[in-house]
Amino acid sequence: MVQWGRSRRLGLFRSGAVKAYLGVQHVDPNLPGWNIVDEPQARFFLSLFVSGRCIALRTFPVMDEALDALDLFMKNDPS
Repeated sequence: MVQWGRSRRLGLFRSGAVKAYLGVQHVDPNLPGWNIVDEPQARFFLSLFVSGRCIALRTFPVMDEALDALDLFMKNDPS
């Protein structure tokens, strides 16, 4: 379980120089710093690293879109 206003990594993907974390973020506009959204929401994130350097952190409304973004990134051969 992930509390509102918190995020949690759910999985790690590694391939060569690429490392990616997939996770969930629960946004609560009632908490300090989260008033950028009108309603509480759950969203998913993908953080991408190449050779230890973070090159992207994106959020998605559903996990399938985060997985699709990772698949597209890997098909473009980032290494």
